[in-house]
Amino acid sequence: MATRNEEENAIQREEKGTIPNLADRSREIRTQLGFSQNDVAKALHVTRGFISNVENGRVNMSMRLMVYYAQLMHVSLDEIAGLTDKQYLSTALDNEIMEEVSQLSLEEKNDLLNQLRTNRKAQKAKDETKEEPDS
Repeated sequence: MATRNEEENAIQREEKGTIPNLADRSREIRTQLGFSQNDVAKALHVTRGFISNVENGRVNMSMRLMVYYAQLMHVSLDEIAGLTDKQYLSTALDNEIMEEVSQLSLEEKNDLLNQLRTNRKAQKAKDETKEEPDS
């Protein structure tokens, strides 16, 4: 899960229309998925120091290593480069959600639907509270 700071950085980049650098994106992806630098280093057969250097912009991964990194993180190279468009992300997310939902029992699907409706109502109430002027 992205931290508030990571989300704010992504919004700022989006507003500016800039592409994040690979150092930032590789760190964001790794932390969002809960991997440590050691986990990634071990999986890619490199040192933790190398991963740290990549994430701090001191060195770049080779294309071959970037492909392995993308496979490890289950993302595309475009996503690592920050070039994935919103429509693609939305469709991919929808497909992933549908895949997970299709594996649920009928009872689990009903529970999920109720949770979604409850969350949506709570968010709507929260948004309406924000819109009300202070007395």
